[in-house]
Amino acid sequence: MTWRARAALAGAGSRFRTATACCCSPAQAVDAPDEVATLLVNAGTPPTRLAVEQENLEDYFLRLTGGGTVSEFLAAFQVELLAPRLAWGITAAFLILPLVGGLFMVILKNPEQARAMGLISVKAQLAGGAADWPTYFSMLLQGTAIGGIMLYSFITAWVFGREFSDHTAKEFLAVPTPRWQIIAAKFALLVLWIVVLTLLSFAVALVIGALVTIPGWASQLATTTFGSLALIMLLLLMLMPLVAFFASAGRGYLPPLGWALLTLVLAQIVGVLGWGDWFPWSVPALASGMAGPPAELTGLHSYLVVLLVCIVGLAATFVWWRSADQAQ
Repeated sequence: MTWRARAALAGAGSRFRTATACCCSPAQAVDAPDEVATLLVNAGTPPTRLAVEQENLEDYFLRLTGGGTVSEFLAAFQVELLAPRLAWGITAAFLILPLVGGLFMVILKNPEQARAMGLISVKAQLAGGAADWPTYFSMLLQGTAIGGIMLYSFITAWVFGREFSDHTAKEFLAVPTPRWQIIAAKFALLVLWIVVLTLLSFAVALVIGALVTIPGWASQLATTTFGSLALIMLLLLMLMPLVAFFASAGRGYLPPLGWALLTLVLAQIVGVLGWGDWFPWSVPALASGMAGPPAELTGLHSYLVVLLVCIVGLAATFVWWRSADQAQ
């Protein structure tokens, strides 16, 4: 119901009070439908439909007490799913990894031709190995482990911090949907978004590798690479709840991105010192094979510390949103 229609009904006196944003209180439209229709027509907002909606006592109670958990969660998820306006830009940024890997394969495959085309100088040297599928897949895994930290963090910061940057946090916190369902919907969107991007990146890598026609293809190699890529994606995802917490508590984009940059730098330092298997933010890079065979550099404790960070981040984020005050 528009504001003009509500004003017309309110101006008619207490008999036509509006109970909600879209209907009159129970008996009014039933007792005097012609009068309601006449008022709305005269106000310039003719009704398109007059109907009686009934609600049983159980549904009414659940609506008042915040029930309908599944439906409210799905509604919140739909809102979050339709919100991302930067999806295309982030998708393009994520696809840079296989594209750059394909460029390196072209250069390694035909170095003289690449120099003639101006892709590299005469003095340039590439320490990338041979132009084959194992090298290409290795570049993809390592690029995802390093670049994924910032790209995933950017997505997380946007999903959890945009209400503060758009100055809609007060309205967001005042909606009747339970906050935990809204935050769960945000995390569900984050997981879906990152999984789709990772799958798309791997698919594009396969297409580019086929177009470049590099040797060394094997189905077992592709399967193993996909498993490693999925593991790296999972490890990075488990580090994102803390980024979500900093985006929430920091009320914007800068704190979570600053945190992501700090952890990226610390991961390099701790890895050089030889303690990367105990530092959660170094584990994805080690799992990519950047410093050597992953099985020799990581252990069960490496994945447990990542899981611990994930649990702490989830708890901190949900607790913060539960106690957040929309007046602040």
